[in-house]
Amino acid sequence: MENISIQDIIIKIEELSKKGGSKSELASLYLQLGDVYQTSGQFEKVLHSYKNSLAIYIDLYKENPQNVTYKYGLIISYEKLGSVNISLGNTEEALRFFEKRYIHSKDLYESEPENLSFKNGLAISYEKLGETYTLLGNLEKGLRFFEKESILFKELNEVYPLNLSFKNGLAISYEKLGETYASHGNLNKAMTYYKESLLLSNELFESNPENLSFKNGLAISYDKLGETYASLGYLDKALRYFKDESVLFKELYEAHPHNISFKNSFAISYSKLGEIYKALGNIDKALKYFKGRAKLGKELHEMYPQSISFINSLAISYSNLGSVHSSLGNLDKALEYFEIEQHLFKELNIVNPQNVSFKNGLAISYSKLGEIHSSLSNLDKALRYFEYNLHLTTELYESNPNNVSFKNGLAISYSKLGGILMSIENYYNSKNYFQMANQIFKELYNETGNYSFKSNLESTNEIIKTFANFV
Repeated sequence: MENISIQDIIIKIEELSKKGGSKSELASLYLQLGDVYQTSGQFEKVLHSYKNSLAIYIDLYKENPQNVTYKYGLIISYEKLGSVNISLGNTEEALRFFEKRYIHSKDLYESEPENLSFKNGLAISYEKLGETYTLLGNLEKGLRFFEKESILFKELNEVYPLNLSFKNGLAISYEKLGETYASHGNLNKAMTYYKESLLLSNELFESNPENLSFKNGLAISYDKLGETYASLGYLDKALRYFKDESVLFKELYEAHPHNISFKNSFAISYSKLGEIYKALGNIDKALKYFKGRAKLGKELHEMYPQSISFINSLAISYSNLGSVHSSLGNLDKALEYFEIEQHLFKELNIVNPQNVSFKNGLAISYSKLGEIHSSLSNLDKALRYFEYNLHLTTELYESNPNNVSFKNGLAISYSKLGGILMSIENYYNSKNYFQMANQIFKELYNETGNYSFKSNLESTNEIIKTFANFV
């Protein structure tokens, strides 16, 4: 496809339309055109092309609903439209397309349950729905779909263990289950699934080291284990996995410099290394990696300014740089980066207010601005930003009460407000906020056994005791 120009496909479409040729071929050409537009980041044209394909397949399907080719064309069109809407941040619209994909995939599977392709297609539908509900913050529904996906891929892999596609599907399903359990705060269960995913990904890569998808999958497996070990406090182990991840993504990017996915993944691997080095106290090395990530992120955003994913990535880059400069005591520089981060997350949240990741990013950016203004003794500004942060973390928790990260975010918001109110000698309200934070940290520790929650619980206990001095 890389050798086919947009103009070539358009000419073919025009010729076929004039001749009144095969509608099925015309729909296929529109899908191809959308794919090529996507490589150049022309998302509006991507949507237009995929919608043209969908319209043709809908007409064909209405004329002959028993034709499997037409139904399959509908499924592909719905999936592509769902995926591009995810890229544009239109999560609710994406869900609508993925639900339609699921309906037709389910029909095909139920009409012929022994058909491997149909079973595989239904498993992929479960994955798409799981991913989308997760983006919308509905972790319980996301988990149910990932469990269904995993069951189907496990059945396929057990019957056909030499089929690499089924093995890869099972590896991805384990990865998705791991992500969901990590979001629930169940890191041990997440680790179990990530290790299963790594085992399969390693087998796939070793059986076919030239396969880019398998190499990419192995890199992602390293990333997931690195994140989990970091969350559990095993920083040296996390560093080892992030280094392995970065090596693979660097090889992929250098071999295919025009592949935006590999470039973005390479950029993210730098961010992970930067975070670990920062946690290990190696600030100079952290800054080096964060600068590398920001450079790549800026290039991607300039190439594809409509891409929601790259705006999000750039915002995270500025957040990382702000954090390092804050650690170095360069507060004015940190403030500059955090303000850019906040601007980008605000833009993302306005475009898609239902996306919990963007709302959470904006909440965190407010918290960081509050911290910097507090350090600069701008206490009124700090208070205002912490109040903005609390407003959003409350919304996130109330809409997703089972999300451990959002519950922890709310507790941290209470702590931040308690701290700033203590600074301005509003001890009564300060104590109330610390008590609310303490109660949540206690619940989190009892629910998960996570050491960081225990540490925060003990810390807020000590702060609450000091209020006896102000009575």
